[in-house]
Amino acid sequence: MMFKFTEKNAECLIFTLKEGVFSSMAHDLKLQVKRFEIEVDHPHAIRAMFDARSITLVSALKDGEEQPLALKEKDRVQINENLQHQVLETAHFPTIRFQSSEVTTETHGYKVKGQLELKGQRQPIGFSITEHARAYSSEIILNQKDFGIQPFSALMGAIRVRPDVRIRISVADVGLPST
Repeated sequence: MMFKFTEKNAECLIFTLKEGVFSSMAHDLKLQVKRFEIEVDHPHAIRAMFDARSITLVSALKDGEEQPLALKEKDRVQINENLQHQVLETAHFPTIRFQSSEVTTETHGYKVKGQLELKGQRQPIGFSITEHARAYSSEIILNQKDFGIQPFSALMGAIRVRPDVRIRISVADVGLPST
């Protein structure tokens, strides 16, 4: 059975955390991928394409809670520009791709292994997909440096984004067979 998920029936969020001597002046961030396509050839394969140009800032975070008024509009614009031009270089690398090499059934979901291509670098990754009330979600921790990405920094490194970012993909009940 083939299933297809896009931003219309799924969600892809990215969370970054700050560090550094002046990190109290910075913000953790919640970003969203606004255009993507995930194909699941159940139960054998998963393929995904994410439009890196569609990744945009949703909100600053404090202790995991959204802070919608924490950033001025000029700061939001600057963050999005830094993300597109400095961090992801989306003019040269507009697409992020994933292809599974192994999908196995677990008690409450699936275990997935495959290759992720990000900013022209391919790396093996593994993650679990969990099922809860016929909805599916996955959290993936990626180290930006594994993909040739220098985490954003300012003030000569006194404020910087941690190398590890967390990606959360969620899919509501769309008819996948329960595990």
